[in-house]
Amino acid sequence: MSMNEPGEVGTATIRAGWVIARQHRMAYDPDLVCGAACLDAEFGHGTRQWVATVRRAPLDGPASVARHLYADAGPGVGAVVDSVRLDLHRTSGAPAHLVDVPYQDARSLVDSRCREVPPSWDGIRAPVNTRIDYLYRDAGNFKTWNSVVVAGALPEGDLASLLDACEPGPDSRLFIPAQVGLPEDRGGFAPDADMDTAYFEIDRSSFALTVAPPSVILSARELAARFEMQRGGWDPAVAWGRLMGTDARDEPQDRE
Repeated sequence: MSMNEPGEVGTATIRAGWVIARQHRMAYDPDLVCGAACLDAEFGHGTRQWVATVRRAPLDGPASVARHLYADAGPGVGAVVDSVRLDLHRTSGAPAHLVDVPYQDARSLVDSRCREVPPSWDGIRAPVNTRIDYLYRDAGNFKTWNSVVVAGALPEGDLASLLDACEPGPDSRLFIPAQVGLPEDRGGFAPDADMDTAYFEIDRSSFALTVAPPSVILSARELAARFEMQRGGWDPAVAWGRLMGTDARDEPQDRE
């Protein structure tokens, strides 16, 4: 997914692409592709709404173009992309897997009605990985998004268990990334005891299949196991000590 950041005037744009695949592990295999879709969306600061155009080409059936208006969504991309993903899942039929791919690859598939795979796919059999987007929100509601890609796909049972191992929050689940080996970005500001918290936010919509390479040396299954080890043991005091430079033990620990 690509986006240009919004300024005070003008527009923000989103471009995203997906392959609809029969098996999530081999989305680059032309024999397993059963459709493709791509999203072009633009946010107008004057109208305060997104105009989203979704082009879709199933392997069997006519191509389609749908346009949607998202009013009062703000310039953030999450609500628009999640709504498009949900609609694609709902209308793709089962079994099918929605996999993030570069926009140009998805557009190429859509334009050819899935009859021609992109040249970059020739001879490639790429495994699908998992992208995880998680949110830091301070007491002033200043938000910083974090994103990582871990190796492999996360089975549904592991995803449900991972989320259940987090702490409950008002709108989502809460966890401490460093305690499961994930990076933490709080926006680049110095720690502030009055504003900051140890916890980050995560939920089911945080997870997406992708063909992007891993950004951390960690597999999806290993990450799920680390969340399970932290179940009931998230330690905000240790996390805060690390932030303030008084405790360096805030890292995944093996438990007997």
